This record gives sequence, C-alpha cells and structure tokens, in this order.
Amino acid sequence: MEQDLRTNFSFSVVEHNALMSIIQQSLSIYRQTEMFMWLQGDMQRFIPHETLIAAWGDISSGQLCFNVISSNPSINSNHVQVPGIASLVRRFFDRWTENHCHPVVVEAGHGFGAEDTPAECSVMQSLKLMRSAVIHGIEDERGAGDCMYLAFHSDGHPDPVAARRMTELILPFIDVTLRRVRRSDCLPEYRFNHGGSAKDSVDDVFGLSARELEVMNWVRFGKTNQEIGMILSISIFTVKNHLRRVFEKLNVVNRTQAVAKLITPQGNLRVGSH
Repeated sequence: MEQDLRTNFSFSVVEHNALMSIIQQSLSIYRQTEMFMWLQGDMQRFIPHETLIAAWGDISSGQLCFNVISSNPSINSNHVQVPGIASLVRRFFDRWTENHCHPVVVEAGHGFGAEDTPAECSVMQSLKLMRSAVIHGIEDERGAGDCMYLAFHSDGHPDPVAARRMTELILPFIDVTLRRVRRSDCLPEYRFNHGGSAKDSVDDVFGLSARELEVMNWVRFGKTNQEIGMILSISIFTVKNHLRRVFEKLNVVNRTQAVAKLITPQGNLRVGSH
C-alpha cells in the first residue's frame, strides 16, 4: 500500500501565511461567485488548476450530481454533454480507488477529451487542452456516498508528489466550503443514471427555456448581467440575449416587471404552463 502522504509537511513562512489565509477566507464563503474567487486566489499556489469538476453521489453506479467551476472563458454551461463528463468522472473514480483512495496525478500529453467529443460540449472540448489533472475524493461514510474532485491544468505538474501531498491536505477545506455554498447559487446540477442521459429540462413556464429560467432565477436575487455570466459560465452578451427573449415571452419591458410576473408571492419560480 502506498505511503500515507499526510505526514512530514514543511512550509515556508510565505506558504504558511498563504495557507492560513485560504482557511480564514473559506469561513466566509456562501456563494458560488465567492467560491470561484477563492479558488482563483492563493489556492492556485497549492493546487494550480483552470477547471475544477466536483462530483458527488453513488459514483460507482453512475448516479451522481456534479458542478463545474472554471476560469476558462470558453466553457459554456448552456451546452453540456453530461454522459461524457460522467464517464470521465467514473474512470477517474476507479483510478482513485485502485490507488487506495490516495490522490492521483494524471498526465495527458494529448488532453483528456475523447476524439468523438461533441463540439457543443465546451467542458469536454476544453479538457482536450488540459495536460494534467489531480484527482482526489472524500469518502462520505455518513452520507453513504462519495465526493470526487478533478482539478485540470494546461501544464504538467513539475512535482507530482508535492501536488498529491498538497491536494490531500487542502481538499477537505474545498469540500467543506463547497458544501456550504447555497444550493440555489450553484451551477446547474445534473442527475443521471448509469447508461442514461441527463435531466436537463424543467416544466414549461411561460414558454421559457431551462436556461432562461436559470437567468431569471439570478435576476430575482439582484445579480447583474456580469455576475450571471460568471455564475453560468456564459458571456454578458448571451445573458442579454436571454433576457431579451424573456421580456418578449413575458410581454414586459424590464427586469422588475419580469420578476413580478414570473415569481410567486412566496418568492418561488412559477412552474407549469401559464
């Protein structure tokens, strides 16, 4: 069995201060945008990555949810081919369990996306440009499930041993912080069954699409177009186009009128055809 990596850590004063800052900052994170900024800060010193895929559930059977947090502007969560990402997560989950649930560093000179990756799946397309990944998980004995984290980077890791040690040390803080982020603030979660496809649609509401409803969900919380674009990994231009179509379908002229027409007095999105 591989030697436990959680011993003999040695940090410089700068690294120690950065680690303490990461931990302190994590205590005040409750929103997806805050999580994104936290991961792009001092965390990059310890776990450098451009895209983080988090998956949780019964991964061995393929029943899971996942979230994608990325600084890659090419990723658009409006078009995600879930089966491909699910297959990747399950494959890495097997690697992780074979390694006695220790962190795994995977180098891929030709990227991680399959040749037949659909062009519209920006997540899998972006992974073709990634050259390394650090994989680690959390065994959730209490919840009878598993949590997997895949951190992708476009460069290789110069010191895989150090990368694995840092990941084993810091991942619990990432896991706890992501669990604390409000569920309504997370990127779209996809639930799917082994061999099945994602459930990526909702009941018709005023003829709005699932993405238009997502945008309006953020509008009701007072998010700006820029913030909505960051949360949903789409451009501000795309957000504006979604809102324009929403206004047309609702026969309104601004955000306030749209929210008033779309949200119930209890503050929930209306469901079912109008």
